[in-house]
Amino acid sequence: MPTHPLTHLLDIRDKGLEIVEVKIPPNSPTIGKQVKELSLPPGSILALIIRKHEKPQVPTAETIIQAGDQIIAATTPESEGALRTTLRGL
Repeated sequence: MPTHPLTHLLDIRDKGLEIVEVKIPPNSPTIGKQVKELSLPPGSILALIIRKHEKPQVPTAETIIQAGDQIIAATTPESEGALRTTLRGL
């Protein structure tokens, strides 16, 4: 389990895209919000949510963010910091 706020999983340099993992901490302001309520930065999408004791799921607009969620997202290098801030609130 990564301990960093954002972990790089894959870098697709020729397309200007990064696949990252963000773990939602217990104090994140996104907890309890639906994906459609989040102000994701340009070029960023949430691709997968992994929760303990559940099968990984592709989030929909109605998916509610929970503490401890591991979110796999695609983003641009320029939007990485904004994505981390949006999801973790730090």
